[in-house]
Amino acid sequence: MKNIKQAEPITRKRLRMRPFMMKFFAGLAVVTVLGYVGYWFWLANEISDGIDAWVAAEQVEGRIVAFGEREISGFPGDMQFSFQGISYEDRARGRTLHLPALTGSMSPLDLGRIIGRAEGPLVVILEKGPAPGRYEISAADNAIRYRAAEPQEVVVNMRGVRVSGAEALDGLTAKKFDIGMERGSVPVFGTFSIDAEGIDLPPAHVTPLADNVRYLQVVADLKGAVPPAAITSAGLEAWRKDGGDIDFRKLAFGHGDADVAAEGTLALDDDLQPIAAFTAKVSGFAETIDTLIQAGYVRPQEGGMAKAVLGFLARTPKGGGPPTLGAAISVQDRELSVGPVKLMRLPYVRWDE
Repeated sequence: MKNIKQAEPITRKRLRMRPFMMKFFAGLAVVTVLGYVGYWFWLANEISDGIDAWVAAEQVEGRIVAFGEREISGFPGDMQFSFQGISYEDRARGRTLHLPALTGSMSPLDLGRIIGRAEGPLVVILEKGPAPGRYEISAADNAIRYRAAEPQEVVVNMRGVRVSGAEALDGLTAKKFDIGMERGSVPVFGTFSIDAEGIDLPPAHVTPLADNVRYLQVVADLKGAVPPAAITSAGLEAWRKDGGDIDFRKLAFGHGDADVAAEGTLALDDDLQPIAAFTAKVSGFAETIDTLIQAGYVRPQEGGMAKAVLGFLARTPKGGGPPTLGAAISVQDRELSVGPVKLMRLPYVRWDE
């Protein structure tokens, strides 16, 4: 009985504490909810103000950004963005973009990642560069991911891509086309990647090898200088003089009978013609040379010599398969060379036509 009497005051104290603790946690919950509500709408307002500030800054630089309608919704969950009737005009560089709609979402608790999609088709009007004209780019499906944290990155995944419009790209299609861009700083200004499959070339760019590219994989660093804002002779000349080049960490493609996996560097010479130095593994080279001979791009005598030399240097992979050539591939003075063999002369590139 003595032990029970000693426990009674402690029990009464605990009972008196319960209402206080309930009120405390209830008050804490109310404060948390009110704080989240305030934070959500404050963040929505900050994002809206940031968009206005960006539009104003672009206008100062001579670029016009306009939205037909925009909305931020989704409370209390993820923030849902909707932009209708988007247009972007850069008169100095001669390019204009029009997009019917762009939607996206972002968790208010994770501000470093935005997921969205575009409602096409995207209309691109180019007044300058090697392929001026009006283009429409559509996709059966697409997804856009943006990472705001350093290094900033944008990834666009597209399926069922089709390009129509000006002759340069009219008729280009791709079953899959993924492109990524990661912002860096000089000397590596940025990194871009491409992973594409089932590319049907437009009639203007069909090659003697085939009218399609079976696959294309690229991972490359833009090095040296800030890349030109537009692909023009003046822009490329400034980029070249500042030491600009493209370092391909991976370049792989299948075109015609050829399969190529390479790495190397691409730059421009004093005449703004491409110069390149790559190490590569190539299969299907004999069939490719035969096709080039039949198309008149390679003379039969030179082609026969190239096949003999390259065939001697090639090796059959372990486990079988077509002979694979490991060789240096270079472009210098518009001459394409594979190993010690000068294979063909390349056409002159005119950037402003």
